[in-house]
Order: sequence, then C-alpha cells, then structure tokens
Amino acid sequence: MRKSLFLLIMSVVLLMALISPPAISEDEENLANYTDGTVVSVSDGIVTISEYDFDVDGEKNVVYEITTESEFENVDSLGNIQEGSEVSIEYVVKDGKNKIVSIYLYEEEE
Repeated sequence: MRKSLFLLIMSVVLLMALISPPAISEDEENLANYTDGTVVSVSDGIVTISEYDFDVDGEKNVVYEITTESEFENVDSLGNIQEGSEVSIEYVVKDGKNKIVSIYLYEEEE
C-alpha cells in the first residue's frame, strides 16, 4: 500500500513538473541584447532604427529609449546622432520597452 501511494505521489509531482510553464527569472529579463542598423529618426530620448529581422527575413523599424544610465560611445550625445547614421545598440527589455544600455555611432566614411 505504501509503495503504490509513494508511486502515485511521485507520478503527480513529475506530471506537475512537466506541464508547468517554465519560470522566467528576473535575471533573464535583464540580459543584454545587441543590434545594429540605420537610424530612421531621433527625437527626445527615442532612437528608431531600421534593422534586419531574421524572423520576417527583412528590414523593420524598431524604437529604443535612451535612459539616464545609457552610455554613448564614439559620440557625445543623442543630439549628434543623425538620420542615416549607422549605429550599434546594446539594450535590455524592461516593461515591454527596449532600453538602451549603450549606443555606438559608426564613423562616416569619406
């Protein structure tokens, strides 16, 4: 009797572990992502770039937000990033928004 009760409990625990959705830890949400593309527009605290999307096999416009912690590389400020510039962005997704960790401006070729 004890053996069958133990097997029943173990089966239920195993079944619950298999069908429960995996938990996403807060650390996973804060993992950095990287992208690069061409600046489409720049406005107050927002950079929109055209980047390649492998899922749709084409270009799409994506919005990124500058935060107080955002770092600028090879450029002094957001005001120096122009439409048509090539950039590389490191970002995290928080509250469904792309928050820039750092943005690198590629130098214009002459």
